[in-house]
Amino acid sequence: MLPSDYFQSFAHLTLRLMASDKDLAQDMALGRAEYGDDAAPVSIMRQRLEKYPYGAFGLFEGNDLVGSLSLWPIPSANAQDFYDGKISYNDLWPMKMFDLVDAGGATLWRISNLLVYPRYRIASPHNPVAFLLASALNSWAESGHMRYPVEVFTTAYTRQSQLLLQRFGFVQVREADQMMPGKPLFAVRADSKEALFQGFAEHGLGGFFGDKK
Repeated sequence: MLPSDYFQSFAHLTLRLMASDKDLAQDMALGRAEYGDDAAPVSIMRQRLEKYPYGAFGLFEGNDLVGSLSLWPIPSANAQDFYDGKISYNDLWPMKMFDLVDAGGATLWRISNLLVYPRYRIASPHNPVAFLLASALNSWAESGHMRYPVEVFTTAYTRQSQLLLQRFGFVQVREADQMMPGKPLFAVRADSKEALFQGFAEHGLGGFFGDKK
């Protein structure tokens, strides 16, 4: 299990799990700027964290949230209906997420958001977007909450998001017109941690993961 006081530092930024309503309110504001009305309100995020408290990572500059990533275990039956365009994101909730984890580790996960404040979207191999995505995923991979083979899927809302996902090994598995949200679906599948993070290592980001495989 990830400890509640988990954090990592990157220059003047800190990555930690989000828990307070203040954290979630900042996350909602960041999400509204990117996703509009599709951003989850604080009340929904609170419900999700009650079921899986380790799902929301925040990147902070002091007390100010400048980026976030949310990652949730998903039942395979729900995910197949979603992949087939029969249900929307909202239909993936509610769920007994801890039941999946306690049953030996979930094999299917959804990234529900990857957000970074615009001024931190720097074109650099060591920009905060890479730190947020790589470090949060590494901590999740070391948590014991997942098992291999694993699949992680997410929606690309913008062209920039598509390019970022492709850079780190995600492959488009559904066209936008096949999905109820009307956005293309991307996924990465792997049989090991080394395979899961191959895309990061190929782009010089392996240092974010430490020595464990």
